[in-house]
Amino acid sequence: MYQETKRINYIVLISLLCFNFIFITGVAIGIVALIASLWIVIASFIASPLALLSLIALDLQSFVWWEFIGSIVLFAIGIFLYPIAKKMTTLTAKAAILYIKMNQQAIYY
Repeated sequence: MYQETKRINYIVLISLLCFNFIFITGVAIGIVALIASLWIVIASFIASPLALLSLIALDLQSFVWWEFIGSIVLFAIGIFLYPIAKKMTTLTAKAAILYIKMNQQAIYY
């Protein structure tokens, strides 16, 4: 059968390239950096009791109750933030895919 080929609108292509380079690239890099830093903070919060216990086991630090309680609180905060960060990452990825598809629809006619 006859299949219609999509043609490229070069004016829209050049315009989108300029627009995305000037406005979207900086925002995208900022959002990726924020999400990456959130995941790093969550990983360090979850690992804090393990780090404290390993320092105590290696006799590099003496056991102090308030530090142990603080590391448990950080662990709880990390566990609480995990589903939020996972949802934010998923929504950001879906928004990026939707934006790319929207750009593709604008380029082809």
